[in-house]
Amino acid sequence: MWVSGEARTSQEETLLRPPARQLWRCWEAMRAGRTAPERRDLDLKQLRHLVPYLFIAEQLGAKGDYVWRLAGTGLCDLHRRELTGSDLLAGWDAFERSVIQRFLTGVTASHKQAVLRLTYTTDRGQQFGAELLALPLAAADGVSTHVLGGLFPSAQQDIRHYNALAPLEVAFARFLDPAAPEMSEPAGTPQARRKFQVISGGLDHS
Repeated sequence: MWVSGEARTSQEETLLRPPARQLWRCWEAMRAGRTAPERRDLDLKQLRHLVPYLFIAEQLGAKGDYVWRLAGTGLCDLHRRELTGSDLLAGWDAFERSVIQRFLTGVTASHKQAVLRLTYTTDRGQQFGAELLALPLAAADGVSTHVLGGLFPSAQQDIRHYNALAPLEVAFARFLDPAAPEMSEPAGTPQARRKFQVISGGLDHS
């Protein structure tokens, strides 16, 4: 797994794929130079094609647990269950859960921006990847920060024919640096699956 380490990734891995890049660009415009936009700034009309795969997550309690505060219909269909109000990290093993928690907490506590690539498996033995983009969103209470996120599955054939979905592994995770050259480039070509690593740098040490 690539958990915050010294190695740098290839350009293709650091680039956001098209749906995540569209969400990131809209979020950039909404925040207008702030570290996070406010909930009232969220204009879903700009994101209508992505809305089924968007979510808002909230951190609850001292353990750093996250729940799906809102989840799009595409995400509920992907998981084959209603997600809103449930544990966002249900089914992940302890280590992978702690990695995802670390990145989500970087978003809510430090207003960092994170991208993770996750692998899932179905009850029919199918495996597919998805890209998770997590961005800070100031809550309506003016105090707390939620996660505005998108979970975008890779295009797969025959992936609809299953009844249950389970998380398998975190394949990649890093905090984004909005000033990095790759953030202004078109999205790269997906890489073959590799051992997971988390990349240091970017906003990791800010």
